[in-house]
Amino acid sequence: MHLKGLLVKDYLMLSAQRRFMLLALIMMIVISVSANNGSFVIGYCAFMGSLMGTNSISYDDYNHGYSFLMTLPFTRKEYVLEKFIFCLSCVVLFSVVGALIALVGQMMRGLNETYLMSFGLTYLILIWIAFLIAAIMLPVQLHFGSERARIAFAIVMLSLFVLVIGGIKLTEGLPIQLDPIISQLSLPLMVGVGIGILGVAFALSYSISLAIMQRKEF
Repeated sequence: MHLKGLLVKDYLMLSAQRRFMLLALIMMIVISVSANNGSFVIGYCAFMGSLMGTNSISYDDYNHGYSFLMTLPFTRKEYVLEKFIFCLSCVVLFSVVGALIALVGQMMRGLNETYLMSFGLTYLILIWIAFLIAAIMLPVQLHFGSERARIAFAIVMLSLFVLVIGGIKLTEGLPIQLDPIISQLSLPLMVGVGIGILGVAFALSYSISLAIMQRKEF
């Protein structure tokens, strides 16, 4: 019941931003219909869902809101768990809306099997990235608060970018070519590896978030 109450609170706060979301929806429809850029639409919606979910922490923290919130009958563990559930549900909800907009836009130009296969793979990759961003942002937001979290997140993402570029450069210098090896991997195997990475990321993120929340004083 406590989780349900917290979720209702966050969804009501999310609905308060319906004007912004409606404007974003109209913009995505225009892009999908006119610019034939379904990947951008899905990615934008998925990332917006991730940010909307993590930003709910900022609303709780606004104007010393935690001081009141933590007097209510729920534990800090339940609060952290609810934030993860809410954030993941936002990513799924927003990304599904983005996928539907992209599909409708493509239907006006004609669908084919090749496009649908590419569309499905694109959707999986983009929602995977949005989930990973959520796993990074939740403990960062809890620890630093709304203002400093933006700076901390930018540093984290820049570090990840440098690591990825460095990894690509490193593989280019290896005596073996990785492209043929990667091309031999089956889609179910890659999906399984992706789910495993997300599982580890969220387990670590949840443990860190819970430790941060347990140490907080209000």
